[in-house]
Amino acid sequence: MLVENDAALIIGDPALHLHPETLPYRTLDLGAEWVAWSGLPMVFAVWAGRTEFLTADVAEAFRASYRWGREHVDEMVEHACAERGFGKKLARDYFTRHIVYPLSSRHLEGLALFRKLVLALEPAPVVAVQGYRTGVW
Repeated sequence: MLVENDAALIIGDPALHLHPETLPYRTLDLGAEWVAWSGLPMVFAVWAGRTEFLTADVAEAFRASYRWGREHVDEMVEHACAERGFGKKLARDYFTRHIVYPLSSRHLEGLALFRKLVLALEPAPVVAVQGYRTGVW
């Protein structure tokens, strides 16, 4: 990516496989930068949907999935190590410290601040990148 671009955003499994200290680039951990700047937790993702589809059954399915994951951390760690090549400490930390189900009031405060800051931005121009439209809306 950096052969053709000034910067890159790397997320998901590829980001977890990187060791920033070994790269010849300046790296930033967006979550750490946000916490250092705002003093609030960074929320990278939420499940959301239109009201008519977020029924009580759907909410219960999410809660059940969360309970299953909480009760099967060891299995998930083993799978992450065997199938995805992660170390045990990284996988365990990811599943037990970085994925948070019920958001605290601090998480919600961080989300509100992020939303406020994004809404104050001037929209970026929309550009085509390898067949995708990108920009801030």
